[in-house]
Amino acid sequence: MKITPGQKIGVCGRTGSGKSSLLSALLRLLDLDSGTIIIDGQDLQKLPREVIRTRMIAIPQDPFILSETVRINAGMHPFPIFKFACFEGGERL
Repeated sequence: MKITPGQKIGVCGRTGSGKSSLLSALLRLLDLDSGTIIIDGQDLQKLPREVIRTRMIAIPQDPFILSETVRINAGMHPFPIFKFACFEGGERL
């Protein structure tokens, strides 16, 4: 399978078809018995797990309910990925 840089994909299939196993292998939650996964010319087995997990995102199928607002939960991320600006009447607050 080849995915071009920046391309967004969705993985779908029947129960037991390997969707979760594929994602687990991509995020290196599982170690491969054979074969390789290469992204941007890099073998994932040779990259630190932390590096891989900071550069990939997975959206779960099951709903995830946050106990606070999105603003608070996003701001609590150890590496802030969102910057918020509040506007009122066209002026930045």
